[in-house]
Amino acid sequence: MMFRKRFPAVIFFLFLATALPTLAGAQLLTGFEQRKQMLTKAKNVDKNAPVDLSADNLQHDETGQVITATGHVELAQSGRIVKADQIIYDLRSDSVTARGHVVLLETNGDMHFADEVKLSDEMKKGFVGGLQSYLTEGGHFVARKGEKDGNTIVMSDASYTPCECDADEEGDPSWQIKADTVTYNQDENR
Repeated sequence: MMFRKRFPAVIFFLFLATALPTLAGAQLLTGFEQRKQMLTKAKNVDKNAPVDLSADNLQHDETGQVITATGHVELAQSGRIVKADQIIYDLRSDSVTARGHVVLLETNGDMHFADEVKLSDEMKKGFVGGLQSYLTEGGHFVARKGEKDGNTIVMSDASYTPCECDADEEGDPSWQIKADTVTYNQDENR
């Protein structure tokens, strides 16, 4: 049985509508104008807009204060859509974890895929594992993991290519930038 529910935005998953693209860090690699547009869109998201949730299963552990949505989980708010196999919201710690085939579809057409996303502390801290971002302008960003602490984002084993390039012998794009670690400070915009 499919479960469908509409929640006020202040309840749980607002972070996924605004934080995953920031965690991806892709906007820092695609030029000043696109960064400015994406930041403007993120700021213009109606934080009071309802979050629509659909899932095969929804459980609320009142004792542990944990809400778990499983099976074809889909969240939608202001045109952004998040999909995952499972999303867990811990009310006590105010933390959210999305696991399994996590996808964020942006209103501008950007698509972000991850194995796992965790956010806490009012979106100030976060983790993303197995990130792949495909940008509407043709760029592609990949990172083994990313961590956010306050306004600093650190991506590990990251690569970026701005185009649909031919693949080399190993299957990687023939033109790309690679780094063991990418550190981005949101306050300094670098």
